[in-house]
Formats: sequence, structure tokens, C-alpha cells
Amino acid sequence: MISTQDKQFDQSLKVLEQLRDKADLIQWLNSQNTQTDNLDSKALISYVNDWINYTEEDQAFDFHKFISNDMSSIMLGKWPVIFLGSNNWAHKRFLTEEQLKKKLEKWIKHLNHILDKKIPCFLVVIPEKDSLLRSFLTPSSPNNNPEKVVNNLVLNFQDQIVGFSFIDELLKIHEKGLDNYKFYDSHLLSRDYLKIFFNILNKLKLLNEIKLDRFLLKPDKLYGDLAKKLHSDLIPEHFLNLEYKGSQVTQVSGHDTFQNPLRHTQQSFHCQNSCIPASVSIYGDSHCSIYSSRKLTYLFSNVFEKCNFHWDPFSVNNKKSIDQADFVIFEISQRFLF
Repeated sequence: MISTQDKQFDQSLKVLEQLRDKADLIQWLNSQNTQTDNLDSKALISYVNDWINYTEEDQAFDFHKFISNDMSSIMLGKWPVIFLGSNNWAHKRFLTEEQLKKKLEKWIKHLNHILDKKIPCFLVVIPEKDSLLRSFLTPSSPNNNPEKVVNNLVLNFQDQIVGFSFIDELLKIHEKGLDNYKFYDSHLLSRDYLKIFFNILNKLKLLNEIKLDRFLLKPDKLYGDLAKKLHSDLIPEHFLNLEYKGSQVTQVSGHDTFQNPLRHTQQSFHCQNSCIPASVSIYGDSHCSIYSSRKLTYLFSNVFEKCNFHWDPFSVNNKKSIDQADFVIFEISQRFLF
């Protein structure tokens, strides 16, 4: 049984653990105080409501497949997503305007410190999987506070940076269906990263330089980072396999694998058949990731002549000056803005 420091929340979890069908869940939901100031409880109520609304009518409820023991993961209906985790992510939709303002002020101060007006920069905030799902499911939902911080960052830096890439760009992929997100991983689809990558190159006025026929996407299977947490042996096929045809990239320095702590992870690459004869430096997290993970670092390394990657989202850990490069990409997961 999950145990927390909150007796009220623990009691809710104990009751939920005994429930098996939607009728019982609806009865539990109707007994809850939806106006509670307890953010753990408010978030849990929200996800129980989502499970009722977005699963099959006769689907049985399994508490241990609904929420993970460490409360880091949960099901948003039939989609596995991050729940609390180290920064209480599920609370963020319920932040007050004043709390949002403080978060925004922190990032404005930081970005003013790191931005170099002489180097074209692109700042990218990668949406959490649940944020993207909610944008499909309930686009007019009032609980979109995390998006407000990103939108306000855009307004504050629109004259100083090349651009942001966020949810709106990913919603434009018309062939995408919600079922594509049933995989048990907290990250997005490979085609989402490809869309973000193309958006960055477009804003940097470099999209016409690359050869689109070299990018291949194929469905594949992944036993993701949430599968064990949510006791699932389901490995659905989704657009995971990303390949750059004819790659001639050599790693010239850094680590082949993730380092401990992660902020020590760094890689540098040289591409012999690059489309763009320029250098790029990336300061990001797992959405960029090391080359072998085939996310944004993989993509940039295959089209730029030189590419450096630092595990340093939005350059929050960097104590030195930014790499001298022709272009700089600052990336961060949405939840780490809070």
C-alpha cells in the first residue's frame, strides 16, 4: 500500500484500492470535496474523473495499474503519464496566478542571464505527455496553468530569440490519433521530436538546407519507463523508430552513456556528410538525450557539421560561458519550469 505524510490523502488511496468498477468509482468521486486545498487530493480526484471518462464502459478498475507505488506515474484514462514525481508535477495545473508569476519571474531572470544576442538561439519547451493529451481531449479546459507560463515566456522574449516550439506545433500533425500515445513511456513519439526539430530549423531559416528523404520513421515497440511502475506487460507499437539514412556521424568527445549525476553527460559530434556546414550547441534534457537514444541530439548531429550536447536544460547548471557555436538550442521539459 502506498503511504504518504498526508492522512487525508492516504485514506483516499486506501478506499480506492478496494474499488473495482466504474459505479464504485463514481460513488467515491461524488463523495469527494473537489474544492479541497490539498493538491494531492485535488490531483487524484482529477485523474479518477479522467479514468471514468476516457476508458471503456465495462473496463475493470485495477488500483495498482492505475497509480504507481511511488506516485510518480498514473493513468490519464488509458494513457500512462507522469503524476507527482520529484517536483509534484500533477499540482501544477492548480497553481495560483501569484505562484505562476513567481515561476515566470525566475525564468525571465535566468534567460536574460544566459542569452547571447550575437548568437541565434532557439528556446524549446517540450510539453509533457499529459499536457499534449489534454490539449486534444479538452482544448478549452481552464486547468492549463503550465501553458500560461510558457506563453508568457514567449511574449517576454519574442524580440530576443528565434522562437519557441510547444504544444500548438504538435497539434498540427493531423494523422495523429490519441491511441498512438498508449505506450508506457513518459516521452513523446519520435515523430513529435521530428516535428519539433523541423520547427526549429524553419525558425532558424535552415529547413531548406536539409534532405527530407533521409529521415525515416517506423512503428516499433518499447518497454518504456512507466511500464514497470504501472505493472504492465503491454508493449504497444508506436512511432518510435527514428533513423537518418546514410548517417556519417562520429563522436569526437564525451561519454557514450548517461553519467551520474546526469549533468556530467556531454557529447560532441562531427558529421562528414552534413547538410549544414555550421556548428550547433544544445543544452537540454532527456528530450534531446544522448545520441543513441535517437531524439533531438541524434537529429542535430546528422545535419550539422559539428554538434555539442550538454545535459543542462535551459543551461541551469552551466557555470561557464555558452559554447562558441553558430547556433544554440536551449531545451527543457515542461515540468521542470516549475
